[in-house]
Amino acid sequence: MTARGGAAGLYGEEESIRTMSNLDQINTIKANTLAQMAEVSLEKKPSYTEDGQTFHWTEYLAHLQRRVDWCNEQLAAEEPFEFPTQGYTP
Repeated sequence: MTARGGAAGLYGEEESIRTMSNLDQINTIKANTLAQMAEVSLEKKPSYTEDGQTFHWTEYLAHLQRRVDWCNEQLAAEEPFEFPTQGYTP
């Protein structure tokens, strides 16, 4: 028997949970951060606070951009790659 709703998994019942892969999580972080950047660009409040740090709105945009850059680096590291090489015989 599978439990549904908020009590899923309680009382020893089996549940089926789809866990997000690392790439899914990174893509979600990137999408959410880009949405935050769009919102900040529209509102331009004098300051923003995140995790106890206060940022001027331009600093906050730079902070968010660094997060997007990190996501891009992580995603690029997971892509297949090739090294072009050329043989040489003297």
